[in-house]
Amino acid sequence: MYSSPELNKNEQPSRPLLSSENNLEAPKKNRKKFIAIGLGATAAVAGAAAIIGLNLPKADSAEQQNNIPPAPNPDATSEIQPSAEPVVENGEKSIEQLINETKIESGLSAEVYTKTLLEDRIPNWILGGSNEEYFNEKTAVTSDDYVIETRIAEEQSNINTNALFVPGWQSNQNLVNINDFYTEYNIGAKIDWLRAHDFEGSLGTPDWEEGMVVEMTEVLEETDEGRTIYTAGYQTNNAAETSNSKSVNAKNNGASWNYTITTTVIDGHEYVSDWTN
Repeated sequence: MYSSPELNKNEQPSRPLLSSENNLEAPKKNRKKFIAIGLGATAAVAGAAAIIGLNLPKADSAEQQNNIPPAPNPDATSEIQPSAEPVVENGEKSIEQLINETKIESGLSAEVYTKTLLEDRIPNWILGGSNEEYFNEKTAVTSDDYVIETRIAEEQSNINTNALFVPGWQSNQNLVNINDFYTEYNIGAKIDWLRAHDFEGSLGTPDWEEGMVVEMTEVLEETDEGRTIYTAGYQTNNAAETSNSKSVNAKNNGASWNYTITTTVIDGHEYVSDWTN
């Protein structure tokens, strides 16, 4: 089982650096300018977990990677409260709408709340902004930097921290670390999505996807104002099915994690007020 270092409250994740060490394969059609970006960004995501001290996502061995638990039965997670889709028929939703629809209502069982947070909201945060609009914007520029990815990652941070974290979360270093991690993760996952994206249907492979599976939840403490939940599970991605199967993040499929999450109920919604591993 993967065991991460302790949370380092004084060290923040570094910005991904361009790298050419890994010689990963990538789709060739109009993709040359993304290859160098993809190598550095995906490697940086793997490093960010160690810097921040989260046990997302890293597989320990080839044995663990080849012994991946089965995906959950969809019927077993049908009670998860779905989050907002990023685009509606008549145009994009406002930031305020997205925040309100990403919030999690109070009154859910510990299992449903935890699955809603970790199996729905967090994967949506990780891949938030990975869409045709991003692809078109990226293909229109010539520089291999992270200006576009950083802007989108900061937008996703704004939406998800306002929707999921308790007001004033910035005073809790644990939550600052969580936000920093997923902001960096969004950048790396977006590059994985970009390199795997089947534009014009030329590849015949699916887009990059990431997820989390909750295997157990245990309520450690509960009051009318909130609760503390211990939860454990594993990470998923579909790297083997995509054209980006040699991403440095492919090994995260099946990587285990465990968290202790404390929540606070405010005005009919449940917010994260602490998050440790």
